[in-house]
Amino acid sequence: MAAAFGGAGADPARATQSDAVASTQDALKSKSTPKLTPQTSGTTAGLIAISAVNARVAWVSGRFGTYAITTDGGKTWRPGVVPGAETLQFRDVEAVSEKVAYLLSLPTDTIAPRIYKTVDGGKTWKIEFQAPDLSYFYDCFAFWDPWSGITLGDSINGRFPVIRTFDGKTCTWSSAAVTLKLRFSSAAVRSRTFLWIGGIRSETSRRNA
Repeated sequence: MAAAFGGAGADPARATQSDAVASTQDALKSKSTPKLTPQTSGTTAGLIAISAVNARVAWVSGRFGTYAITTDGGKTWRPGVVPGAETLQFRDVEAVSEKVAYLLSLPTDTIAPRIYKTVDGGKTWKIEFQAPDLSYFYDCFAFWDPWSGITLGDSINGRFPVIRTFDGKTCTWSSAAVTLKLRFSSAAVRSRTFLWIGGIRSETSRRNA
């Protein structure tokens, strides 16, 4: 099930997203079987999410505060653990470049969900956002560009605690709660004002993001 959020005058999609769609369409037309190549991540922690910048750079995230990055198309991966996040599970990752990436954590018994950001390839991480309390459960996030993104979470009293930023440079995240019969599981963006979301037991809806 899915829902779409959009509005008139939407910005053009990022070139990388357009390229990815075109590549997927070409692969489907060719009817060829995708070739899967096992790679060594360098960590024993379970990995959950992946985000690619291009054919060379990609980031992954997972359990125990773990992330990893490749800058050579997967030939080698450099794993790491975010300091102070050793007990966290990073549910989603957004790769901007080989230097910049975002991580989204699930709540624990004592720590509310967080969004981390690095601007130096994982050498240091900064908490950009932390939910008000443990009742929040953010499932995924998606970005239109390096500074504009939206995060989707499970319902709290019939409202979904959506947060978004249009100014990632200054780490400003604001609430944009919506009411939908949907438990989010994934999200994809087309432009700053158009968003597709997927989930369970949904109604289809479209509105300004």
